[in-house]
Parts: sequence; C-alpha cells; structure tokens
Amino acid sequence: MILTKKAWQAEGIVPLLYGKDKDKKRASAIRPGLHNVLGLERYFKNQSFDMDFLNPVSSFYHLKSLSTKLYLHRLENYLDPIPRESIVLDAGCGVGRFTTLLAERFKKVVAFDPSLPSLKACQRHLEERGLHNVEMHWADISFLDNVGENTFDVVIATGPICYTADSLKSLKRLMRVAKPNAKIFLSVEGCLGALCSQGVEGPERLLNVLSRDPLLLEKDRLINYCNRKDFKELVRNAGVKKLTIDSSHDFGDGAFWQAIDDSRLNDPTYVDMIIRTEDLCRNHSVIAERARIFMAVGEK
Repeated sequence: MILTKKAWQAEGIVPLLYGKDKDKKRASAIRPGLHNVLGLERYFKNQSFDMDFLNPVSSFYHLKSLSTKLYLHRLENYLDPIPRESIVLDAGCGVGRFTTLLAERFKKVVAFDPSLPSLKACQRHLEERGLHNVEMHWADISFLDNVGENTFDVVIATGPICYTADSLKSLKRLMRVAKPNAKIFLSVEGCLGALCSQGVEGPERLLNVLSRDPLLLEKDRLINYCNRKDFKELVRNAGVKKLTIDSSHDFGDGAFWQAIDDSRLNDPTYVDMIIRTEDLCRNHSVIAERARIFMAVGEK
C-alpha cells in the first residue's frame, strides 16, 4: 500500500520538527541527526529539482545513479538468492533509490524516512513504475519501537545510522524487527573518504577543512562517521553474524572524485570501467581504508 497525500501522518519524534522552535530544539536534542532534516527541507524548497536524485533533470542524477550501481555491484550476489516472497525494510529510504528496486524484486517493502519531501518524491517514483507493494512511513528510526519483533526477512539501511545520536541503539532497533537468519545490509560513511572528497585546492582550504569540517569533530551532532574497524565492532555488538565488511565509493563522491568525467556518466562502458577500477581499489590494502562508504553484509 502506498500512502496517499491525505494519509501522511508523522510518527516517532518527527512531529516535533514541524512545531515551534522549542520543539525543534527538543527534537534535535533527542535525535541530533534530525537536525539534518531541517537542512534537507530547505534544500528541497530552494532546489527541489536537484534533490530528487531519481529525476533525470537533477544535476546529481548520473552521479547518484553511479552510486546506486556501486552498491548493487556488491549486493547483487547476496540479493539474488533471497525469495521473492520476502518482506523487506528500507530504513531511511530517501527519494527511493533502493525502494523502487526492492519493490520490483520483493513481495512487500516497508520504507520510512523523516524527510517528507523525500518521501513524496519516493511515492511519485513508485507510482510512475506502477509499484503498489510499498508501505511508507514518515518517521525517524524510533518508529521501529512500534513494530513487532521478527517482522522482516531483509533489513536494508544505507546510511541512516550515521545520522543518529546512538548508532548502536539504532542498529539494535533494526535487529529487533529482523527475523532470525534475516539478511542484513548496512552502510556508513567513512571518515577518510569523506574528508578526501572535499577538494582541497590550497593551504587556505586545507586549513578550513582541518579546523571546521564536521567529519573531524568527535561526537559531532550531524554525523557519526566510521572507519572499518569501528564499523565492524559496532555491527558485531548489535548482533549481526556471518559478517562481511566491504569498502566502496572511491569514485564519484569519494577520494578519487576528481577522476570522474561527469559528461561521460551516461555511457555504460565508462561506468563499467569505473566499477572495475572500484574492485581494484577495494582489494588494495591502503586505498580500501580511504573509502567513502563501508558496507556490512550479514545475518541476524
């Protein structure tokens, strides 16, 4: 079921973000990562065509398409054996980059996100594709506290745990609603990869990045970055078994972002070459640690 416009009702602590200033401050104190939602709202208001990454008119369309392909390149072999009758959770679904693909593949998808403009874009893309097997919720991750245990056969969370105050608590919420032996797919932002993607042209810019970049501030309220070791420990502590950690996204929005020719991203041959190069980077002992994304695949 896709929720209609009239059916949108905020869940979790999301309603506080749309109340008075004191409510917004309270929401940000409870769930610091939700501060980003307010910024996202402003971007959608001022640059809505750019923020919908599934819309070909977005200036980020080809770059985000590459990002999605890099994810799928690593996950396809894990997704293929999963039965079509599976029920899937897409946590922090955004505009639906993965929601649409999951809905085409599986019987039912439950998706949630605290950004209403993102959800509306996701709904539109589902409707355009004739997909009606997605249950959508306008909510933050605390919404899962109202979902029964052992509900989902597959849990996918590409990025949202970076934007929660307590990453371990968020992961445990995801694990609680996963069935025994459920497939778990997670990703986080890598600190070094994000820092290397800043585009430092000179010492002034470098000084600014080193002194002010939120990725370098411990316990920053905007993002909880990870390195491979910390991410592995975090996921294991949440109870994920049969764990594999991979690096990804060295190109596009990673350390080698300058090597990308944006004008060629609509060329399949060029994209395939990037993917092959990503494979080499992932297997390189030094380069792999500078990845923009770390992905975890495992089971409950």
